[in-house]
Amino acid sequence: MFDDTDNKKPQPPAPAAPPAPSNSPSGPKPEKDKGTAKEKADIHTMPMEYYLGDKTIASTNAGKPIVKGKPVASGVVAKPPKLSKPKAPGSKKNLNLIIILVIVVVVLGSAFLLYKSYDQTGSESVTPVVQAPKVQPMPEQPVVPVEEPEEPEPVIEPVEEPVVEEDELKFNPDDINQYSLGLLAGPDKDKDKLTDAEEVVFGTSESLNDTDGDVYKDQEEIMNFYSPVDETSVRLWEKDFVDYYTNNMYGYKILYPTTWLIQPLDQDDPSDLMISSNQNEFVNILVYEKKPAQSVDNWYLSIASSVKISQLKHYKTYNELNVVESPDGFTVYVESPAKDKVFAVNYNIGLKEKANFPNVFAMIVSSFEFVEVVTQPVVPVVQEPAAPIDPVVEDSVVVEEEPESSGPPPVSF
Repeated sequence: MFDDTDNKKPQPPAPAAPPAPSNSPSGPKPEKDKGTAKEKADIHTMPMEYYLGDKTIASTNAGKPIVKGKPVASGVVAKPPKLSKPKAPGSKKNLNLIIILVIVVVVLGSAFLLYKSYDQTGSESVTPVVQAPKVQPMPEQPVVPVEEPEEPEPVIEPVEEPVVEEDELKFNPDDINQYSLGLLAGPDKDKDKLTDAEEVVFGTSESLNDTDGDVYKDQEEIMNFYSPVDETSVRLWEKDFVDYYTNNMYGYKILYPTTWLIQPLDQDDPSDLMISSNQNEFVNILVYEKKPAQSVDNWYLSIASSVKISQLKHYKTYNELNVVESPDGFTVYVESPAKDKVFAVNYNIGLKEKANFPNVFAMIVSSFEFVEVVTQPVVPVVQEPAAPIDPVVEDSVVVEEEPESSGPPPVSF
């Protein structure tokens, strides 16, 4: 901060003894106190640096001779020289520390970037470049024409239609579906228990569960044989979308949708009646013979060996007929009044996984009603009398009568 010469502490010279005044009166000298002389010799005077410091003007000029001839005006104080402000002893140290930290950060950042770039280049798979082998050109060979063999004309063999035995088409009571009819009902948008396909059959709304607004749901009205599209008490059979079919030979009638096709498989013997929808689902009614003393349950168990009697269901129809239902719910058996026949009403959904007409099937079963058997009268065949034959007049031929002979006839050669 200061020059080296300034840092050296000046050694103060020994003070000179003041000269004795010449005009002082001479007199006798006082005697020295021997007892205190030794004590006065031990007193030391502290230098000015102790009081003022070694950086002050007084301490700096201490011991220097006073230059005469330069009087100082009274009242004028000499200005001290300008001193530079000493810097804080820790500022330089902090600066060095900041520089070191910056260098360390730069080095670490460079090392991190170098490591990332090396990691990326190392992870990339390097596909070696494989040079294709040199292929020498093959000498040209003469082209030999090859005659293509003529393909024989395809022979179309006639497709024989599979022959289905008549017994395979008949209903087998022993065939029980894996799932019950109640679990296979088709979609129902308005949740009125009528499937969407049945809404079309009965003319009801697919989005309203009470089409006529009489607080009764559409399915409830149909099962009680009321019209679901009329607010008044109109019976179901009075509507044009259903009609009765009567089987006079076997004495029963049922209610069926008029949009379905109904016909017996044999016109001469309507013991097998088929009622078909337009969706390959149908209901057929078959007639079976049984002994009058045999109950329907025992008769059914005799032909359906896989069914137990505890699996059968019993209930009454709308017309108070006692019926027996199969375990899967797809077949209902009705006993004739004479107890000598059983009518099996079967619902067949074909290869479909959903039953679109369970309520139509229930309507047919519940409407089953016995009627009087009407036998077809035998019309006698009346043969018309034959027309008279006019006699044919031929040319008259005279035949001579031979005389009667009692002997043998003559022999001619």
